[in-house]
Amino acid sequence: MRLVLTIFWTILAFFILWIFSLNVGQIVDVDLFFKKFESVNLITVTFSSVFIGFTFGIIFFLIQFAKSKKESFRMKKQIKALQAELFELNNPAQDAPGAVSQISEGPAEEEDNPDKKD
Repeated sequence: MRLVLTIFWTILAFFILWIFSLNVGQIVDVDLFFKKFESVNLITVTFSSVFIGFTFGIIFFLIQFAKSKKESFRMKKQIKALQAELFELNNPAQDAPGAVSQISEGPAEEEDNPDKKD
């Protein structure tokens, strides 16, 4: 598979170079919204467009990557908190060993209390 991809990219690179070689002598006018450039080589315009598009693509990718990393970190933190809560709910005797003895001693204290009047 790796060999097939290498051959594909090599053929694509030769095709792009062939197209650029056909346009070596061509000159174009570039009219942007804020400025006009006259007599610009077509290869320069093409490479500039590809470079600007590539740069914007990388910037947008990095923004999305940072957002996903932040979300992943937040989710991992939430998972740890929920796992800790689940552990506490499944193992209450380990967290508070006196809680079980207080519940069982509750009614016995009322019977032994002489200060309580009915």
